[in-house]
Amino acid sequence: MDGGLDLQGADHLFHPITQPDNHPLGMVTAMTEDVDHNLWAETAVGHLLRIKDLQIQQELQPPQVPRANALAADTKEGIWLALESGDLARYRQGHLETIALDHGAKHAPVWNLLVDADGSIWASTNSGLVHWKDGKVDTLSSRNGLPCDAVFDFVKDDWNSYWLDTQCGYIQIAASELWQWSEGLQHRIKFRIFDVFDGALPGPSTFRPTASKSADGRIWFSSDTILQMIDPARLGLNTLEPPVHVEQVVADRKNYSPQDGLRLPPRTRDLEIDYTALSFVAPQKVRFRYQLEGRDDDWQDAQGRRQVFYSDLAPGSWGLLARRGAVWTAQSYYSSFVSILQPPWWAVGSPMLGRWQRTQQETSTYPITAGG
Repeated sequence: MDGGLDLQGADHLFHPITQPDNHPLGMVTAMTEDVDHNLWAETAVGHLLRIKDLQIQQELQPPQVPRANALAADTKEGIWLALESGDLARYRQGHLETIALDHGAKHAPVWNLLVDADGSIWASTNSGLVHWKDGKVDTLSSRNGLPCDAVFDFVKDDWNSYWLDTQCGYIQIAASELWQWSEGLQHRIKFRIFDVFDGALPGPSTFRPTASKSADGRIWFSSDTILQMIDPARLGLNTLEPPVHVEQVVADRKNYSPQDGLRLPPRTRDLEIDYTALSFVAPQKVRFRYQLEGRDDDWQDAQGRRQVFYSDLAPGSWGLLARRGAVWTAQSYYSSFVSILQPPWWAVGSPMLGRWQRTQQETSTYPITAGG
């Protein structure tokens, strides 16, 4: 592998591109074509070349231009560079303009970039997906709901979604979600992730890009050890509605068989409920929420934990409320489950209502069943 560059000419044959002294260019690490049909190439030694008519028309070397990981054409003129230094640069009309990106990681490289139709820039970094528009910089990261920060690469598909090659998996985000976030209309975004439980094996790569779209619309992800593909046109959603199954109730360290209308003795203080979700589609990805009305001000996010604990419960009855979906909706199902008997007359309390919530990928409602 000599690392040369061959381009197809008007004769439909491929011709090697060489230096003026006929030496090969060396390894080419990034390329793009601008609106004037100039081909720009970045070499492994940091040389930026402008090629037209199968000839090198211009060559820029450090320190004239900083080293870049990726190149992208501007919508009007010139090109953009994703810099090793962690910033962006725009080269046009013989002038280089550097744009500082404050994305939380000093000197962390920009891996790739995309120029949107409105002239704004999206850039992948170890701190998240950075958006630049008219001098304003924002970073989409775990603070906005992403499962991890490091974004190696990204690409737009034919279905108006963006695909992120990240540290924790391949993430699909609708373009409308990114637009609302970039316009400040919402802080957190909705997404779909394919991670190790779905067979995704993301990892670092020596070469760029690590995410690309083929002519048939499929999305390809590469690392130094593996090549993987997702076909957005063939993705389906799991629409089955598996029930929540209560496995065990423990009250004051005594086990009870779960059943509707379970009655616990007076002065019950410590309550534990063990539960699970009967799903064979990536059960490790099922998330749970719960709430004890009158005590919890909001839903408690249990993530993957399958136990809920309460202490010092007052007498009364409470039940579980389940919800299913990537977004916690207002639709729900309530089922009476546990009653705590009234204590002696001198310790009468007020009833409490417990609610329960679970989620997977799709939004739907289903009843809770208490198993025996």
